[in-house]
Amino acid sequence: MFTYDKAQSIENSSDLLPFFRIRFIISNMKEDVKYKKQQQLNKLKADLPDYVKEYISYCEGTLNRSYNTMISYIYNIRQFFQFLIDQNPLITGYDDITIDMLNQIDALDMQDYMSYLRLHKSETKTIQNEAKSRAQRLSCMRHFFQYLSIYKGLSVNTAKLLDRPKANSKKKQPLTSEETVELLNNVKACVGKPESSFYLENTKYRNIAIITTLAYTGIRVSELCNLNLDDIHRDTMTIHVTRKGGDDDEVIINDEVRKAIDRYIDFERQPYDDANRALFLSSRHATGERLSVRSVERMIKAYGDTIGEHVTPHTLRRTFGTKLYNQTGDLYLTATALGHKNIQTTKDFYTTMSEERKQLIRGINYEETNKSEENKGD
Repeated sequence: MFTYDKAQSIENSSDLLPFFRIRFIISNMKEDVKYKKQQQLNKLKADLPDYVKEYISYCEGTLNRSYNTMISYIYNIRQFFQFLIDQNPLITGYDDITIDMLNQIDALDMQDYMSYLRLHKSETKTIQNEAKSRAQRLSCMRHFFQYLSIYKGLSVNTAKLLDRPKANSKKKQPLTSEETVELLNNVKACVGKPESSFYLENTKYRNIAIITTLAYTGIRVSELCNLNLDDIHRDTMTIHVTRKGGDDDEVIINDEVRKAIDRYIDFERQPYDDANRALFLSSRHATGERLSVRSVERMIKAYGDTIGEHVTPHTLRRTFGTKLYNQTGDLYLTATALGHKNIQTTKDFYTTMSEERKQLIRGINYEETNKSEENKGD
């Protein structure tokens, strides 16, 4: 656990940054990330028409979209514009794509764009997009065209004339309670390939803390990797996370999570790592860099193999959400715990019917009910 004595040892050490400067460093690191994202955004929109730049300014200033979201919008718009350039020899560049030209696009053109997204060739490779990806791009164009309709004189939002591509609606199954316990036990026992034994032993407490946190809170893997030491609030038994979209949230933790995190900090996390306030650190860097999402995914997949299941961080999120809903039957509680803004998402993906509820449905018997009613009449 990070204690006052530990803080004092940092402050008194000659080869470490003073403790009182750590928050200042964190703040600067966050600002540096924002600056780099801003630079990336500015570079991507530099050669696009002014109405696109104004749309991004609207997303940033009015809608308060995150940089990641706006960068995604720009990529989608650029891809749509590239489709127009590829299909129309009269269009030689982005400057040729005016509002008047966009007014000439009809539903058939948008259908052609959906087909283009599904499968097309670039200069170097063949590009395919699944239904979910195509639906996301169509949603982006709907939003973009809606802005142009309100502010820039676009006559029709043709993207709204198309139905969203339907992805495979088959729900991915959560782990059972037995599988979850087996997974955690295998992490504690460092079960894995013999050639990985040294690595597993040296990251055991970190891996236990990661999988325990994901399984008992349902937070996203990106939220987990962004956790800092200061985000663990033992007095209120919560952790502070930055949700998808940039919203701050306090997530409830139990003793299992707190103990797992404290053991990792006490027994495995090196003192010099405190200059970097990231909670979970990579073992591959001597400077203690923040653990990446990809590293967590690889570690969880490896342990999933030990129980014969394909396990991802999202599997643990789905397992937590399904377990919470089945135990409480409270859809709103489950949505709040998972950080869902749209409760329909919770309903669609986390309300897998438990065996007990299935038995209640199978137990419906009209003959027995009718006999009971006749006996009451006697």
